[in-house]
Amino acid sequence: MTEAERAAFWRGKRVLVTGGAGFLGSNLCHALAGL
Repeated sequence: MTEAERAAFWRGKRVLVTGGAGFLGSNLCHALAGL
């Protein structure tokens, strides 16, 4: 799966990230917010 395909999959969806204050959660939040 390419980066564009991953971005298209997540774009416009609502997600709930628990543990957003931790290392992995905060990086995931930053990545999803940038889509």
